[in-house]
Amino acid sequence: MGMIIGSSIKKLMVGYPTVSDKYDVAGATVTGSSAVKFGDPLMWDSGTQNANGYYVKKAASTVTAANFAGFAVATNVKLASGFPGTTVETVAGEAINLLVKGYIAVDIAASSSIKSSILPGAKLYITSAGVLTLTSLNNVDTGYVLTGAFEIVEEDSAGSNYEYIIEIGKE
Repeated sequence: MGMIIGSSIKKLMVGYPTVSDKYDVAGATVTGSSAVKFGDPLMWDSGTQNANGYYVKKAASTVTAANFAGFAVATNVKLASGFPGTTVETVAGEAINLLVKGYIAVDIAASSSIKSSILPGAKLYITSAGVLTLTSLNNVDTGYVLTGAFEIVEEDSAGSNYEYIIEIGKE
């Protein structure tokens, strides 16, 4: 059994809703050259396509409050293209769900430990480069808050690599 599940069973899966009956999504179409993974932040493609549901992983070179749209939600019909399927990506022209409100697990990386900052009600921000952060300075408020639930993916103080899966929500 240990060979199947490893050292523990994952509680949070990136891009998947964490409360199955409390989330709303909107249909979206991926554009641009970057493939979208479940849990990725999405931006409006351009001012002329906002009402048409076109989104990109990162709009131009700057993420702003005006072009941040939400997060890509995992679906049951999108599978990895190879075996063993570890990465599922949605490419330009394909449909994806955009989280409107609800709870989802997302991946966040940092150069130092942020465990003490993963608190219920703390705000989630996004940098102009499209990177999620808990720091408000010069960053865009996503409108999502942390629930306090998280899993450690990596904590390497020697290499300054810290990665967590956190649960966020928006009512």
